[in-house]
Amino acid sequence: MPSPVWANIKPATLAGDPTHSEEDGLGTEFRSLTMWFNVPLDHNSHIPKKTDTLTLHAKLVYARDVVQGGPSDNSLDVWAKDWTRYNWKRILRRRPFLLYLCGGPGDGNKHSRVPELNRFALEQGFQLLYVDYRGTGRSRPFIDHAHISTIGPLAADRAAYLSLFRQDNITRDLEAIRLCLSQIVSTDGGKKVKWTLLGQSFGGWIALTYLSFLPTSLAAVYMTAGLAPIGKTPHEVYARLYRRVAEGNEAYYCTFPGDVDLVWRVVDHLRRHEYPYSVEGVKGRHKLTAQTFMTLGRCFGAATASLAAGARPSAFDRVHTLIERMVGDIGGESKSLSEETVALYASMQTKAKGGGQSCQGFRLHERPLYGVLHEAIYCDAPGVVSGWAAEQVGLAYGGGGHEFSWLKSPTERLDHNHNHDHGPGGGGDRGRLFFSGEMIYPFMFRTEGPAVRAFQKAADILAERRDWPALYDEGQLARNKVPVRAVAYREDMYVDFDLSRETASKVRNCAFLEGKKGWGHGALKDQAKTLEVLEMLFGVDGCSPSASPPVGTNPEEDIDYPC
Repeated sequence: MPSPVWANIKPATLAGDPTHSEEDGLGTEFRSLTMWFNVPLDHNSHIPKKTDTLTLHAKLVYARDVVQGGPSDNSLDVWAKDWTRYNWKRILRRRPFLLYLCGGPGDGNKHSRVPELNRFALEQGFQLLYVDYRGTGRSRPFIDHAHISTIGPLAADRAAYLSLFRQDNITRDLEAIRLCLSQIVSTDGGKKVKWTLLGQSFGGWIALTYLSFLPTSLAAVYMTAGLAPIGKTPHEVYARLYRRVAEGNEAYYCTFPGDVDLVWRVVDHLRRHEYPYSVEGVKGRHKLTAQTFMTLGRCFGAATASLAAGARPSAFDRVHTLIERMVGDIGGESKSLSEETVALYASMQTKAKGGGQSCQGFRLHERPLYGVLHEAIYCDAPGVVSGWAAEQVGLAYGGGGHEFSWLKSPTERLDHNHNHDHGPGGGGDRGRLFFSGEMIYPFMFRTEGPAVRAFQKAADILAERRDWPALYDEGQLARNKVPVRAVAYREDMYVDFDLSRETASKVRNCAFLEGKKGWGHGALKDQAKTLEVLEMLFGVDGCSPSASPPVGTNPEEDIDYPC
């Protein structure tokens, strides 16, 4: 039996009938329904207020052949729109649900991002449900100061509100949706929806929470780069991740050894000068500083995987090109960065377009939850505090050496451990400065524009919180009966491979699979690798449903759900 805090989840309610998504028409191999679900902000509140209701956006991807009959010309999309208006319940009853859990925290869950995933799942007999988690995508209840202000003027109130957006409450939301769908697919109480989960990255964190507290709701679980470091404190996690980041930096400087000195020149200049810049469609100005510049290593994760596969990383080339431009500007007549160079840096902080490797920035102005809760997702039990662990571990890295000394206050000298003062002209024997990876630091709330700045005080409060609810039940995981298959990657800079294997050993009935050399954290989303990753996940030992049966004349008699 689930504990009391997990036993009182009520079914979500549909906010209107699902509607046909016209963008998934004749040009695609699938169709989708747009769905909206109402859930409480706090599932443990006995008397929730109307204002404490969240509306979650979801897309159901289903096979085109579910819609029987109709015209064969370009009017099919219009016809399907009318057909689904009266037959959407029949669609829901047709196949078992594969619930795709995307990464984050703070990212939307776009259903058309990886078409190969949709094709594979449909061929396996599933229909797919993509839910934008609370506070993300089209489920986003806030994106700026205007909304966060409505919570109240006190930072403590805002922190308490934001604390409800971690994976424990995301899991409760998904369970409420499952209960809602179970009511729809069955009129006699006999058939119940059981999720098959596919968790990528942070999606695996959610899957492990689900396995811990609501295992009877699940048919099977698949994870890629998603084995959360259960039982490890944020400081222990970052101690491992900084080693992975260091490997990426080693590879970068091996590719461009001359950049050791050039990076120092850029950092020395940026510690004396800040450059404001704009992001398209975002109000307010961001800041290019020495510290924000050194966060460009976030893209090194894909680069190290490329190197392992014998390919030269384009991400390295883009960072090197920027550095050369910066040094050229600094040494030029104006002795400052040009507008074009600052604009190039700004372009590397926005969402990547067209796929491929990216120097994509953190985009906290689009997803503030990513910054606010990034360390909180590692606080998996009462008494665990994050305390801005990434910053603390970075400053102590290598015995407090120079690699991440740029994390110090701009008023502190970076070369205080050395006897030589080389001034702004070069690095000399100061060693190498390392770029950071997927780490969130307090200074980001000061440099990422006014929309993010509104969350700073609340984020500081959450960093010191010690009474976080438990995210996992190791006892239940040790007794787990749900089939689990998980792929981890040695070249993963964001989720440590050894910690992943350790977590897998704590989950009974879990098959731990090592990804191929050259596969990185986002291999599932790389369309050149998607099918191969999925074939490994859904192997001969996997738990896949049988192919969907023909459409029956009685929609109440369609299928049973696998266990």
